[in-house]
Amino acid sequence: MITARGVGWLLLILIAWGFLAYSGLVQLQLILMILLLLPLLSVGSLLWLRTRLKIDESIRQTLIRRKDQTSLVVRLTLRSRQVVGLAELLIARPGKDGRTERVKRLTALTQRGETTVVLPLSGHHRGLFRVGLLRLKCRDLFGLVLLPFYRCQPDRLEPFLTVLPRPYTFDPLQDLASLLQQNQLQKAWKPGSELDAIANIRQQQPGDALKRAHWKLSARLDELMIREFENPLQQDVLVLCDLNRAQADKLPWASYGDYFSDSVAWFTEVILRSASAVRLVFWPQEGRREARAGSLEQQLDCLMLLSALAETGDWNPSHLVAAEWERASDCQVFILVTNRLDDATSRQLTQLALSGVTVWLVMLQGSVLLPRTPNPMIRALEQAGVRICRSEFSSFRAAEKNSPENPEVQS
Repeated sequence: MITARGVGWLLLILIAWGFLAYSGLVQLQLILMILLLLPLLSVGSLLWLRTRLKIDESIRQTLIRRKDQTSLVVRLTLRSRQVVGLAELLIARPGKDGRTERVKRLTALTQRGETTVVLPLSGHHRGLFRVGLLRLKCRDLFGLVLLPFYRCQPDRLEPFLTVLPRPYTFDPLQDLASLLQQNQLQKAWKPGSELDAIANIRQQQPGDALKRAHWKLSARLDELMIREFENPLQQDVLVLCDLNRAQADKLPWASYGDYFSDSVAWFTEVILRSASAVRLVFWPQEGRREARAGSLEQQLDCLMLLSALAETGDWNPSHLVAAEWERASDCQVFILVTNRLDDATSRQLTQLALSGVTVWLVMLQGSVLLPRTPNPMIRALEQAGVRICRSEFSSFRAAEKNSPENPEVQS
């Protein structure tokens, strides 16, 4: 691509050619030849340099929480002593509106050395983002042309930045935490091999590991005895996410998605802190997705799933409740996190509660507010023993405005 300076150079060549044609001076022939050869040699050397350039991209921290920062590092290694003009980089990174924004950077390439370009990346919204170099162009020594050295389609960018949700403590959830802790104290025990407390001692059987042998008792009885250890059974909590776009049609979708995933992340953390296990499920258009965790150390799987949380597809929410409970009927606690509620779903939750299941209904309201008591549907749920917890997007948005993001990473 020719630059503005290149256009001026062409005009200069045309003027020299015009004077030569008019006057016929031999000196003008030499000047015209120089004007023609210099850009040709410069462009030729630039084309050769394109084969001598190596590009490496990396993200300093590929996994961050929302509102945190990291940076993209682009290393340009030029294996030549030839001088080259400024390089123009076009880089894709996550934007504040939830879409990918394109940023331009200018840099000078180091001869026979490495040039490093560092671009700050901010986790404005949770999700999985492709970031990296989209295009690299270099000017020739005289700045006459701008030639492409590298080009990549946005859907083929290799570096991925995963932005995890940041738990939103919209409610202390003391009732849920105390209920789970009380149930966990009544947990059953089964023979296992993980803990130190001995549950049973028996004779050796084929396949038993010798490290579980009780050597003192074996020496006294003159028979190899094997120890069985106590292993606590965790109670399972099923969390079903139902995100409906129609309930937030007047709100910024990226921010509302953060609100929903951050709230669920807080629920997950509360459950795991009570020593319970969690099954996190949602149903996007392409089908069911699930993540499990039994401790805070395993919470990353749930957060990764929440990073990809999408709106519920064309699935009926009441059918999802029935299908998930049938699939995980061994769970002691069922939690439905939703931003909508209809009669069919209400009846399904009521039946679960009346059958002895601990049911929680978490309503994360958007632009359409869900009904409150004395609405007959809500009253029936409460009478059946369903615990109801509410939150509104407006409160989340106010908290976001009062909570500034961390300072950007320095280059």
